Amino acid sequence: MESVGLYSISPAFILQQTDIAFQTAYLLPAICIFTQTLGKPV
Repeated sequence: MESVGLYSISPAFILQQTDIAFQTAYLLPAICIFTQTLGKPV
């Protein structure tokens, strides 16, 4: 159990969470634009 606690505060874990957050921040606008494009009549 202690190893899990150490892992949760490890720099690698923090960097991974930050990377996921940045990917989400970049993907959300793209998904919104893509959805709006599909919603418009061609």
